[in-house]
Amino acid sequence: MDTARFLLVTFLVFLCGTPLAANADTAGWKGGYVSLSINAVEADEKNSQSADTLSGDGSAWGIQVGYRGGTPDPRVIWGVELATESGFSSDTRREQWNTETSEQSFDFRPTVDLRGKVGMTFLEDDNLLLYVFAGASSAKVKRFYQSSSPHFPDFKESRSSYAFGYLVGAGVAYKLSDRWRIGAEYLSRNLGIKENRAMYGEDTWSSRQDIQTRGYALRVERSL
Repeated sequence: MDTARFLLVTFLVFLCGTPLAANADTAGWKGGYVSLSINAVEADEKNSQSADTLSGDGSAWGIQVGYRGGTPDPRVIWGVELATESGFSSDTRREQWNTETSEQSFDFRPTVDLRGKVGMTFLEDDNLLLYVFAGASSAKVKRFYQSSSPHFPDFKESRSSYAFGYLVGAGVAYKLSDRWRIGAEYLSRNLGIKENRAMYGEDTWSSRQDIQTRGYALRVERSL
């Protein structure tokens, strides 16, 4: 089962599960929730050993589980959220040096985010929530390299590494009913990978990959 199907099935299980007992906060923004998102994402990877940048874009599914609480100001809402997003592949970069041809690409595997949020409600019935968020992010990145030359006619290499960093973003949500909400977000991630590799069994060199992603998400949310 691929990642998108897994996320969709998990979300449907949440929707079809027995609702938790209602409480005084069910009709408002406070309490637990689960949401499903569809995201449009762009990514750039910059290697410290090269002046070139690998870029890619695609769509991804996401699932978020979180909790919102109140403050002394009834319009101010805080929250914490655990989120995951499916991955996508970059464009393939092809280069030619004399008799050697090379191709490079990367797969951006599912991300895991831990987000802290703060926002404020608007409109007469507090149906509109505007918020900002920041937090920690991680992802598994798999890079592919293939070259062809007279000395190495078919050289292939792939490496997988975990990237860690931070994210920031902002969003808006609108309450349709006591349990259902819709919303949209903008999110930016900055991730890094540092590697130490051996060359010919003796020399070593270090490199760093800096990965930045930018994207928009449309969300459907259900309170618990």
